[in-house]
Amino acid sequence: MSELVPASQVFDEARRVSARDVAEKCGAVLRGGGTHGWARARRCVLCDGRFDLSVSVSGWRCHKCGEHGDAIALWSKFAGVSAFEAACELAGYFPEQVATKETVSREDALRRREDARARAEANRTKSVRSGDASDASVARARRLWEASRPAANTLAVTYLRARGATLTHALHACERLRFHAKVPWYDPDDDSDTPRPACFTPALVAPVRLPDGAVLGVHLTHLSEDGRAKAALTPAKKMHGLTVDEDGRPGGVLLVAPASPTDTLVVGEGIENALAGARFALEARACGRGAGVFAALSLDRLQGGVGRGAWGGVDWRRPTPDPRAPAATIPHRGPVLVVVDHDMRGLINNGC
Repeated sequence: MSELVPASQVFDEARRVSARDVAEKCGAVLRGGGTHGWARARRCVLCDGRFDLSVSVSGWRCHKCGEHGDAIALWSKFAGVSAFEAACELAGYFPEQVATKETVSREDALRRREDARARAEANRTKSVRSGDASDASVARARRLWEASRPAANTLAVTYLRARGATLTHALHACERLRFHAKVPWYDPDDDSDTPRPACFTPALVAPVRLPDGAVLGVHLTHLSEDGRAKAALTPAKKMHGLTVDEDGRPGGVLLVAPASPTDTLVVGEGIENALAGARFALEARACGRGAGVFAALSLDRLQGGVGRGAWGGVDWRRPTPDPRAPAATIPHRGPVLVVVDHDMRGLINNGC
């Protein structure tokens, strides 16, 4: 029999796991916060309160039920297990492998982990389908689109050119994009019942096209006053309306249509990345001048979900796709060229 692992080591390893990763493991859909800041969830994974869960790398807090703590505490409360069993789950051990007086059988641990995974999947599905598809959100998207004007000859062209798009691509994209001179921005930390806009900025407004071709949502990019960069706000981007279809497939923004069905489609994470990537692909002769350009609008939507093992962790050595969380989808018969950034978030091996 192999030597037992000290319980102190298990807790030390578990504390290195980000609370944000655990929140997503619980099925939370996080928005904003960058890499290290506080992000917000559409609904608390514990009390189901909408827009009430704040999560950072080191901790979390629900502003409705008052629960708070670190990553271990979040998994403990979500899965209904002791802090010791939660630490084992996050660090990648079964309780029987740890030197402790607490007795937990492997069968019981596996059963509770499977129950927690099922709850997490239900949370994720509820957040994606009800959060994005609310009537108020769709109405807000429609109002923003109708109040904006064609993007040609506006700061939208300035912004896209400053972010690396060719003039041709920028002008073609602006045939599909719109520009709004004064869009309200709301502080995500404003917990009041009737939040007021913190400021107003010019914005690039992009139609989010679902896999069946319907457009019921928009993607906003708040711009600086001169249009040469994003506004110095967090978050500077936001989506409104329906951006995921009934089967959970995300939509995206078709910036430039392929000249023919067999031409290459360049796919990128964001609008800026996709257009800049198309420019580099043209210069490297990786695609022709008839190539189309499509933006998935986020890294998760570009790559799709990552499959998790029996313990709920990601096997970073052999990552597999999660068929329940597909990537952004668009009908296309020709070749696809995916362009990626150098800042892609790494996978964490916690519990495989």
